[in-house]
Order: sequence, then structure tokens, then C-alpha cells
Amino acid sequence: KRQSIISSVLLYIGVAFGFVNMIILLPWALGSEKNFGFYSLLLTVGTTIALIIQLGMPNTTVKYFPYFMEKEKRHNGFFSFISAVPILGMLVVFPLLFFLKEPIISHLGEAGGEDMVRSFYWLFLLFSVFIAYFNIYQSYANSLLKSAVPFFLRQIGVKLGTALLCVLLGFGHITLAWFFYLLVSLFLIQVIAMLFYLNQTGDLSWKIDFSRWFKLYSKILFPRYYC
Repeated sequence: KRQSIISSVLLYIGVAFGFVNMIILLPWALGSEKNFGFYSLLLTVGTTIALIIQLGMPNTTVKYFPYFMEKEKRHNGFFSFISAVPILGMLVVFPLLFFLKEPIISHLGEAGGEDMVRSFYWLFLLFSVFIAYFNIYQSYANSLLKSAVPFFLRQIGVKLGTALLCVLLGFGHITLAWFFYLLVSLFLIQVIAMLFYLNQTGDLSWKIDFSRWFKLYSKILFPRYYC
């Protein structure tokens, strides 16, 4: 209940920050419809790619984590599993995105300016990786009933960081290119913060007990034999 109340408060604060960013700070700092269009495109495309490469791990975590949840055994290495799966998604999706780079740039350039899309094409990929991993780790934390910290990072951290970057760009302290580099870096910081938090709570482990996993998967796939 306490986590729920905190998350609700953070949600309202996050909405306020988001409103100020979208209506006031971003249009002022970016200075043109082309730049703002690329900002929107980066968020949209990065999020879409992330949804693909994470291979359904957030939903998988919610559904199957209870079978592996054992605090004293660091949850049987479930964290390692959900961290490894997106790599498979990247191995499939990223080569396609490189192979289809020119037609993709041509298509996306209609919304965000072809020259900008070409210059920052690799940022879309980096951005998607950071979003995918944060989505997965947030789902993992939520399954542990520890939602306040990831919710703060998503609703407050990134939006506050974006506001700061807007101020720096608007007053000429950073270039437009560095604005986008640092913007994507905010999402990397989110992931690092989640790793630190989960390690501090004792819920992060890179080891997998494969014999234990075999028994647990057998229980999931053939539940009637374990009744």
C-alpha cells in the first residue's frame, strides 16, 4: 500500500514535469519544428524497437517470476535470464536495421529530417537497448513489490534530467548534438541506477542453477505431475 501511495504521488509530479517539458522547455530549447520532430521520432522509434528486442520479458517476468522467487537463493538466477534474452532480440533485429538502413532513413526522414536521422541513426539503437532493459528491470522490481524507485526514475528522473538539458541547450551551454547524446545517456543512467538498487536489495544475481531451473520449468510445463 505504501509503495502504491508513493507511486501515485510520483505519477502526478511526473505529469507536471512532462507538461512543462513538452509545452514550454522543449519547444523553446529545440527552436524549430524539425528539431522537435526529431526528438519525438527518437522517442517513438526507440520505444518501438525496444518493445521488439525485449521479446516479451516484462510480461514473462510478471507471469513466471513467482515460480523462481526465493530470496535466500537470489531468485534462482531469474535476473540473469531476463537480462540475457534481449541479447537474442538484438542479434536478430539490429542486423536487419543495418541492412535496411537507407530505406529506413528515407522513410523516417519525412518526419525528423533525413540529415538528422542519418547522423543519429545509431542513437535509435542505443536508445532502444536502454529502454528495453529498464522496462524489464522495472517489471522485475514490480514483481518484488518494490515499485517506488523504478517509478521515480521513470516519472521524475528522466523528466527532470530532460528539463536540465533543455535549459543547457536553450542558453547555449551545449550543442544540439550533445543534447541528444546526453538525453539518451539519461536512459542509460536509469538502467545503471536499477542495477545498483537491485544489488542493494539483494535481488540481483548473475548465476543460474540450471538443475533448479530444469525442475522449475518442468513444474511450469507439466503442472499436473506436481499436484
